[in-house]
Amino acid sequence: FPSSSPKREMVMQRKALARRAVALCTWTFLAAEYGCGRWNLGLGIPCGALSFSAVVSPVITTLHSAALGGEGKPSQQEVLEALVQAQKYRPASAEQGQVYEKVVDSKKQWRLSYVASRDQIIAARAGKETLPGIYLSSVNYLQRYVDNDGTWIKKEGISGEVLGKPFFFGDIARVKWPKPEKRTTMVIESMRNVAQVLGQEWTFPAEGVNPGPQGDEDFQAAAVTKQSSGGAFTTVNFLYADDKVAVAQAETGAVALYAALMSEA
Repeated sequence: FPSSSPKREMVMQRKALARRAVALCTWTFLAAEYGCGRWNLGLGIPCGALSFSAVVSPVITTLHSAALGGEGKPSQQEVLEALVQAQKYRPASAEQGQVYEKVVDSKKQWRLSYVASRDQIIAARAGKETLPGIYLSSVNYLQRYVDNDGTWIKKEGISGEVLGKPFFFGDIARVKWPKPEKRTTMVIESMRNVAQVLGQEWTFPAEGVNPGPQGDEDFQAAAVTKQSSGGAFTTVNFLYADDKVAVAQAETGAVALYAALMSEA
């Protein structure tokens, strides 16, 4: 029909209404199935973010397989691509509190399984060729959390054995998680570095940090100021966490995959 034809305009209007009807039906299904709210269906119908697990279940499967390791684990490039996909989705509001609960669960400890730099993440997101991140299967880098009278303490570092005796090189820090029901950011204040080897222990307190109860109170009350902006604290954003894996992004932009293990006393 000619572009100015009333009949053509009527057909176009009907097609537009049909597209919106399909979009509305899709939105209704997704809202009922996943509790969405702002997901953009591309047809002018706003809908909410789907739950991470609902949208990217293949990504989670890849991350689980990578964390388990062993034969058949994904390639380093496949894990990099999965982490890039993980960055694209924020947990739905109902899931954000679960991220906090999964990460600081004192029954777990987290083993660093894979890490990719900021530049690798940016290149992969842009579809450019880049070296993939690396598996850290030869490094026993562990992280765990303990509730110390209302303040979470994070112990993180490399552990193993030397001449049959345990060793540990790492960091002891306070952490807090402002508004865990709404945010996925952990705030960290390092208190001391620790070296334990051959039955001996050396500690190196952080300068200007009060390790006692008053320091705990000051930390909880302090505003969040990032080290990258000249502040006192380090922050880490947890993109995802469940009973098997956690994905964390540092201030530097590097992204890490952790595997959950049962915590040792």
